[in-house]
Amino acid sequence: MRAVKAFDARLPLMVMATANPEPHRQLAEKMGVTLWFETFADRAYEATGHLASRRLPGAVHHDQATIVAQAVSLAKGEALTARDGSALQLPCDTLCVHGDNPESVAAVRAIREAFTALESA
Repeated sequence: MRAVKAFDARLPLMVMATANPEPHRQLAEKMGVTLWFETFADRAYEATGHLASRRLPGAVHHDQATIVAQAVSLAKGEALTARDGSALQLPCDTLCVHGDNPESVAAVRAIREAFTALESA
């Protein structure tokens, strides 16, 4: 945050969303920095809001329907289901789909279509 403020405080700083964004929000407000919380459409989450380790089964979503559903839920501010089955609420200003997933391009297209359908509804 100090680096962003020193370079250009008008620039937003993107940080990973977690289940408890308040410490980041409070510090950003104190420093006069705008935060954007990043979430992931193609990854599983732990109850803390941290990404599940890629070493764990199911940590990376490959099913397009699952990726799109998670993207839509995040964009709408709905809770996700964490790996332990608990409801997980994350702030979401930006949405990432990892490029190292072979399904990424098709998933991004499908997310765009789902978002367009939401706007039309």
